[in-house]
Amino acid sequence: MENGFSSPRSESFPAGLRFSLLMMIQHGSKFLKRCSRSVLMMISYREYLKLKARFESLQQTQRNLLGEDLGPLNTNDLERLERQLDSALKQARSTKCRLIL
Repeated sequence: MENGFSSPRSESFPAGLRFSLLMMIQHGSKFLKRCSRSVLMMISYREYLKLKARFESLQQTQRNLLGEDLGPLNTNDLERLERQLDSALKQARSTKCRLIL
């Protein structure tokens, strides 16, 4: 029963997190507010990393759709890209015909 935690699940928490939780309980709302900001910053940073990765992925997809940077793509990726381009071309032609008529 180290640090007042008797649950076996507490062992799965990293030592720093167990200490932080114990400190939160012992020192009240002031620490909780500071900890909440830290957690929020960590979550925000994780979200930033996810968004950054998504943005880079979309940039790569855009380059591929423009016919750039195709070297690293395998056969399946190239076939998928070809289907996407065929679909976009059909949609553009359909819209064009609809506007002309």
